[in-house]
Amino acid sequence: MTTAPVLRVEDLHVWFEIDGGELHAVQGVGFDLHAGERMGLVGESGCGKTTTILALMGLLPSSASVALANFERAVICSLLPCVTASSASPPWYSSLNTRLATSTCASTVG
Repeated sequence: MTTAPVLRVEDLHVWFEIDGGELHAVQGVGFDLHAGERMGLVGESGCGKTTTILALMGLLPSSASVALANFERAVICSLLPCVTASSASPPWYSSLNTRLATSTCASTVG
């Protein structure tokens, strides 16, 4: 029997009104987080990692619009003590072996 996730994000979209147009910063992001799991958002610079988290926490500026299905902000707020952010270029970055699979790196770190 599968347990329900403690956090489910479905079809997250974030866009900003800029110069009379729209800049789509996040399009269609979704994930489930179950009790006891750890999750990291990984991607290139500018791909929407920070915008995703700020949208879920309700911390985007008023110029942002957010569309999100089936989400309770109280859930993410209760998880805030467990949320952490890291720099795009932490001190150990230069020693990261980019040839290793993400799962290999995660298992050696955590």
